[in-house]
Amino acid sequence: MTTRESTINTRADKAIGRLGARHEANRTQQVAKRFEKLVRSDRPAPTLKPHGMIEDRRGWLMRSAQYQIKREHGARLNKVRDVAKAMSKDTPNRQPAKQRGRDSLER
Repeated sequence: MTTRESTINTRADKAIGRLGARHEANRTQQVAKRFEKLVRSDRPAPTLKPHGMIEDRRGWLMRSAQYQIKREHGARLNKVRDVAKAMSKDTPNRQPAKQRGRDSLER
């Protein structure tokens, strides 16, 4: 591993650590905000359930909010990992630009 790759990996690890700490510190507020958004947009819908089973709609919405926040956090972490992976490549991810000039046949 070259020094460039080790530096990039170190920076990515630090960024992931900061994201994780920020997520843990703000998770309850984010879940509450998402839950309120889900409650506001929730509409009664017909459901099929066994006789005697209670419908815990608020519990279902809370679990949904928790799952959505967790999924968004995972997506952010994957973005950081993808950027670090792209930066550590030796060759750039771009194709060479076409040159237009005297050697070109285009007019």
